[in-house]
Amino acid sequence: MNQKFEVYNIASEAPEENEYLGTKEKFWFHHDELGKCLYKKARSNTGEAWSEKIAAQLCQLLTLPHARQELALYEQQEVNQNKLIKFQPQLS
Repeated sequence: MNQKFEVYNIASEAPEENEYLGTKEKFWFHHDELGKCLYKKARSNTGEAWSEKIAAQLCQLLTLPHARQELALYEQQEVNQNKLIKFQPQLS
């Protein structure tokens, strides 16, 4: 099974409200397809973006509760494991 994950583009004008909890850059924005989402910038050279995406996918396969994780580009950064950011659609 060779399935790639979609990488969403987040427009530079997308931020609607900053999220101040924690130490990372975060903001809320509206995605046309997914609704209200939280953008959270991943730290370089940690693998936290792809590892959280994989963990969420495993939870889905095992039918465990989890937050949906998606990979994205913000302000046209290059796609590589050090520049990927993640966002979470708000749970309804």
